[in-house]
Amino acid sequence: MRSESDFEPNYAITELKSRIHRVKIVGTVRSRPIFGTQTSYGRFQLDDSTGTIWVSAFHTRVAMVERLAQGDLIQLVATVNEYRDALELIAESIAIVDPNYWLLHRAEAVRTTLEARREFEKAKSILVHERNVLEARETAREIGIDASMIESLGSDVEVEQPDADLSEEILEVIARLDAGGGVPLRDIVGSLGSSHLGEEVEARIIDLMDDGEIYEPSVGRYARI
Repeated sequence: MRSESDFEPNYAITELKSRIHRVKIVGTVRSRPIFGTQTSYGRFQLDDSTGTIWVSAFHTRVAMVERLAQGDLIQLVATVNEYRDALELIAESIAIVDPNYWLLHRAEAVRTTLEARREFEKAKSILVHERNVLEARETAREIGIDASMIESLGSDVEVEQPDADLSEEILEVIARLDAGGGVPLRDIVGSLGSSHLGEEVEARIIDLMDDGEIYEPSVGRYARI
């Protein structure tokens, strides 16, 4: 459970790294509702077949809980919250529904999960191929992916960083082979062997040129500065 600040709503992060503030669930009231003194709150357990969770209602919304009985099938709209280190839901609306709602809800849940998984895979791919989280966030925004997913993924995905060893190997090869006039790209790639792809070596050479480590005395030939 997290919040951006004291004034921002709480949100939970799902297994697919989506940030969830509000949920709609169809499930069965598993426990007999309990109430605080002077009905200051009402609480019950809800089972949606994937697990159980406590639901709380406060103030005028306690009346919604008073109408419930153990075994009722309900549709719940609620916000997420944390209470005593456990996730709970704070009810906004509760309605007793027909059993057919269960089938509709499961179909919607499957569709939502598939969409979330597609976004997750796209976000993961962006993060893996960008140099850092900030660049990945910008790329995600450009293609319509929720940038907050990149932040949530950041601690779980190993972001590819430039291989310092490859840069050193390229510089050493150039220094060893350059007899004047630079070293052709094919000779650099050949000297490095099969451990690095040609495209990878070429991309790193461009980085080294940008960093001022090497230059191109003639087209396709590289020398150290």
